Amino acid sequence: MEAELQKIVRVYLKSSKGKEYLGKKDFQNLVSSQLSNILTEADSKDAVDNMSKSLDSDQNGVGFDDYMKLVGYLACSLSQQRTLDTETSANNTSFHPSSCTHLPQLHPVLPLWHRGIIGHFGLS
Repeated sequence: MEAELQKIVRVYLKSSKGKEYLGKKDFQNLVSSQLSNILTEADSKDAVDNMSKSLDSDQNGVGFDDYMKLVGYLACSLSQQRTLDTETSANNTSFHPSSCTHLPQLHPVLPLWHRGIIGHFGLS
């Protein structure tokens, strides 16, 4: 787990290019290069811009704390999805996504595995 945590930090530091915050373009590049297999519409400038605005409550750019909120949200969503997949397989029931309650403003920004289909993220 230590190596994965170090990688999460390295990705942010590389993307921020030594700055304290990620600008819109840097955040777009991070999402499209690192999360395109997980998030729907990771290449959509408008969708990623909406996600950036949801994360960046003080509107000074996506800081490390904001980035970690996204990482935590995605980890929580993945954990919930895996739990649901296990329950669905065991009970032969249909998929019912739930959300991670610690970031309700990101609920429209659902990862692919959480929605079960490719949909719009950051746009409702």
